[in-house]
Amino acid sequence: MSVKPRGELAFESAYADWFGARWEKLRPALDEAVQKVGLVNPFRLDSQPGNRLDWSSLIESSVLNEKLSNLNVDLCPAGSGREYELDLASVFAALALPVPAGGRFLDLCSAPGGKALAIIYRARGQMDISLNELSNDRLQRLKAVCYDHLEEAVRTKIRFTKRDGSRWPISEGPYDAILVDAPCSGERHLLSRPKELATWTLTRSKGLAIRQHDDFIYHKSDFWFDTDVLRVTNDMTNRFGNHWRTNVHPLFPLMTYPPTKALRIIFQLTPAESVRTIITIVASLWISALFILLRLIGCRRIDATLFSILGAMSAASVFWFTVPETFSFGSLSILLSLGIIVLAQHRKISSFWYVIVSVLTFSFTITNWMAGIIMAFVKFSRQRALIITASAFCAVVLLWTIQ
Repeated sequence: MSVKPRGELAFESAYADWFGARWEKLRPALDEAVQKVGLVNPFRLDSQPGNRLDWSSLIESSVLNEKLSNLNVDLCPAGSGREYELDLASVFAALALPVPAGGRFLDLCSAPGGKALAIIYRARGQMDISLNELSNDRLQRLKAVCYDHLEEAVRTKIRFTKRDGSRWPISEGPYDAILVDAPCSGERHLLSRPKELATWTLTRSKGLAIRQHDDFIYHKSDFWFDTDVLRVTNDMTNRFGNHWRTNVHPLFPLMTYPPTKALRIIFQLTPAESVRTIITIVASLWISALFILLRLIGCRRIDATLFSILGAMSAASVFWFTVPETFSFGSLSILLSLGIIVLAQHRKISSFWYVIVSVLTFSFTITNWMAGIIMAFVKFSRQRALIITASAFCAVVLLWTIQ
């Protein structure tokens, strides 16, 4: 078994490979001291003007200096008293976001709260404010910061929420400005903690990159009739994705990733090409399954052919066999359950195949399991059908655990 490179040497090697010659300059910059400043609280009378910093003493760009000076936010040296302290870079990030007066502002990953304070100070609290933090401990810290640095009249305008920012409901919008301090690899933080650096592996940075990619996938995947095209593509091609829809499609990643990966390896296809190939194969199997089902129920060959062509030309086929989606897989599993019921009228079929088909209907979409359950109860006694259904459920749970 190969051992994954870890620690400082693995870190240096990976980043030198990613950034090339630039890493020679970037690496020393990460070791430089962080410049801390204090946010002058406009709501407190004891924030002394004499203590304030001139923007020109902080940055060299005259153009940027002029823009920042007009943003109505004052800074003071770190350690000046009760003022909130944060990195100067964080101040720049917060002040770069344009927030209209009286607008709606959302900070998706707000804790500990420094950037939100800078924006609230700039607007003098004249805005509708939503501060979100997923971690309960960090949310409590965020509330404490707001309590210490904002007057009550401003605090009453703040709505605190504890949600996953990557799954923000559309019904909460729209907002005039949204600040997102997205999960990042935190190299400076990592280099300042030798114990964490000693355990660093490539998976750490890769996992964060995948999460950011998945969050983008989630928000950009409704371009085709409100579908999840990009999320489904991600499930089929990315073993390390978060696969967050497995509560509805329990085994979809496990059922689709291996054949997609196999096509990529055997035929040297790109991820997009392998996904298109899998969808084409599923569409072909669906049409074939429909034809066989029609033949089994007694249709003549010409009738079965015409109805199969009609099914392939239907609106559902045109919409869902042309893009990566779960509907085609789920529909195929339903046809298989109907086919096994009809086939059982002509020959004896082992209970094993009923369990397999029931697992397939359950795997792609939970609601499709109705077809698998009905299939068992139509053919067998109640007790036998319950055993088949329970066996299918246990198999799915086992495979889901492995997944």
